[in-house]
Amino acid sequence: MKWQMPLDISRYDCRPNLDENEREALADLVLELERRRKFPRQTSPTLNRILQPLDDVLAWFDPNPRMRNAVFRFCIREMHQQQQTYWGWSEATWLTFLKPTDAPTRKDINHHLMTVALVLVGFTNLRQALPFRPERYVSKVFGAEALCEAVETVCDQLVSWGFSGKHVRLHVNRCLCYLFVKNRSPYLCDLNDSVLWWMYEEGAKFSERAWVPRISRVLAHLGIVSKPIEPDNPMQPAATTVADIPEAWLAWCNRWYDTTLVSGKTRKSAFFQLLKVGRWLYKTHPEVVSPADWTRDTVTDALAMIHRLQVGDYVSSAFHHNPTRFGQPMRPQSKKSMLSALSLFFRDCQNWEWIPIRFDAARCFAIPRSLSRLIGPSPRVIADDVWAKLLWAGMNLTEEDIPQIHIRHQLYPLAFFRAIAVMWLFAGLRLGEITRLRLGCIHWEPGVHRVEENTPPTVCLLDVPVTKTSTAFTKPVAAVVGTAVEAWEKVRPTQPLCVDTKTGESVHFLFAYRGKQVGHAFLNHTLIPILCRKAGIPESDARGRITSHRARATIASQLANTRQPMSLLELQQWLGHQTPNSTRWYVRPTPMRLTQSYTEAGYFDRNLRRIAVLLDQAAIRSGAAANGEAWRYYDLGHGYCTYDFFDQCPHRMACAKCSFYVPKEDSRMHLLEAQGNLQRMLQEIPLTDEEQAAVEDGMEALEKLERRLRDVPTPTGLTPREIQNGSGFVALEALFSPSSQDF
Repeated sequence: MKWQMPLDISRYDCRPNLDENEREALADLVLELERRRKFPRQTSPTLNRILQPLDDVLAWFDPNPRMRNAVFRFCIREMHQQQQTYWGWSEATWLTFLKPTDAPTRKDINHHLMTVALVLVGFTNLRQALPFRPERYVSKVFGAEALCEAVETVCDQLVSWGFSGKHVRLHVNRCLCYLFVKNRSPYLCDLNDSVLWWMYEEGAKFSERAWVPRISRVLAHLGIVSKPIEPDNPMQPAATTVADIPEAWLAWCNRWYDTTLVSGKTRKSAFFQLLKVGRWLYKTHPEVVSPADWTRDTVTDALAMIHRLQVGDYVSSAFHHNPTRFGQPMRPQSKKSMLSALSLFFRDCQNWEWIPIRFDAARCFAIPRSLSRLIGPSPRVIADDVWAKLLWAGMNLTEEDIPQIHIRHQLYPLAFFRAIAVMWLFAGLRLGEITRLRLGCIHWEPGVHRVEENTPPTVCLLDVPVTKTSTAFTKPVAAVVGTAVEAWEKVRPTQPLCVDTKTGESVHFLFAYRGKQVGHAFLNHTLIPILCRKAGIPESDARGRITSHRARATIASQLANTRQPMSLLELQQWLGHQTPNSTRWYVRPTPMRLTQSYTEAGYFDRNLRRIAVLLDQAAIRSGAAANGEAWRYYDLGHGYCTYDFFDQCPHRMACAKCSFYVPKEDSRMHLLEAQGNLQRMLQEIPLTDEEQAAVEDGMEALEKLERRLRDVPTPTGLTPREIQNGSGFVALEALFSPSSQDF
């Protein structure tokens, strides 16, 4: 039942204007007050309409005669000066009267004037007039017992959710005082959404604004209000960001924003892209004020604008640009976002029959092939050495590593930091999946893998909620995740049910504290910087800033590059992807694995062969080599070739025994090999495709090569057919015998 004021206001004559008799009586009373200090005991009956309510309020609030006379004097003078009763004073007038002052007289009667404004006029916007500690005034108006009971109820609930009791009472007490004055009732059950939103939207005037969402969560938990107040969404456009948008175009954008069924993130992103289009229309096509005015020519101009778009074009003046990117061409992904937003906007407007169909929005705003080729998934894997340091930091977090603001105000306990850090480092989940994990998501099944009998399990099972690409599923994770989560669940205060925005269910989130689910910014802006500082690494590497999603790409890449890697299908199920096409972008071989595979493939050795070469140093020193005598001998296994350009000879794989050929049985070769100054070396010879096939495929490929070379001239000018009628070809096995080459 709503609290009732002690006075029945309906029995008073609340006319704001004074009649002629009241004006005269009021003027006479003012003259009399100037002559004497005390307020007269008897006044003209004509003024009873405006003086009796004052007397009743002051008799209820504070019957002190001195304060009664002071309030009467002040009100009489002001009514005479403004020629209006206090029921006709504007809000600005009351704020002027109630403004805190150091004057002793006014300072003493401020509380009494506030009571008159509250009870008789219903003026509740008293924040500027209330002192820093308004508890005394509110306790006197509504009763100390009622205020204390309400404060105890809210504080007990907040402390049970994890808030520190040292600071809670002070802030809750002040916040409830302002709310009770605004609502004209000291009961929690009388508060409603409108009163809470009033104080939250007037946040610039209230130092306790941050406590309004917290108190609203308590009221929602008690069933007093429908849902708690959430802090401002940074994606929601402020008045400064839409100030330069034509009203007609902004109205269409708001109408589409309130009607479309796409997800919240996509809807907000498209909305801001449409605001850019509105600024462009205002500058270049002021006659186009609605989507119904668009023609094919407008579409063509819009496509050209998007193609030439630069960073900083057609954005709000309140937007802070990145100085390193300002004026540079827009990235392909940003151009794609604007095209997608226009396509979605016009398709919806045409399908809903808001505008006539003048063009096919899907075809006109389709992503061109030249742009789509520049866009693709690019998982940014963290280097192994950096990732190892992050793993060590996450498993060894201490209170000294956590910023003092978290310790001093107990924003999150140490067990919370450890659990969410290990979950990020080992589970391979998306950011939204980590924040939406449910209480009791860890399972220790009897059949989980153990290294040896009677040893702790090495893995546990994790229940993953519904993701953006799959339904809920269960995946194995390292046992350290389960241990950290269980440690957090033991100290986790009981939290109220929260709504899962993706499924609409009321659930208990694992990472919830102080009655609220952990925010999406916690990982990127709080946890990861803490881990980087402890690990002694920068927060950015060559691939950019270390963010939450980079851990997912790193874990997937490592699972695919182990000695016994997971298959593509297994990794797809572990990551929760709908199709293998998404998984394959995460399966990036490491440089070390690529190097090993490249070496094992033998690409270099496949295309190059090494053949033994003998150099006759005596012929070189004596000058015989300069006279044309042989000095270099290529070992063919069955003989030697003395042709200087052996690597260019087409018959090197099937020697035709031309005049450059010297058999090993020749006495000249025996004398050469007996020389002590003979130098032996290995020379790499590149092979053609046919020669490579002859080496790998054997005799069939060799015979094919022989047939092709029968009419090809040798270095002496004769063909093999002319030399030996095709019978003198040397076998491949002899050419590449172990004695003639090194593999």
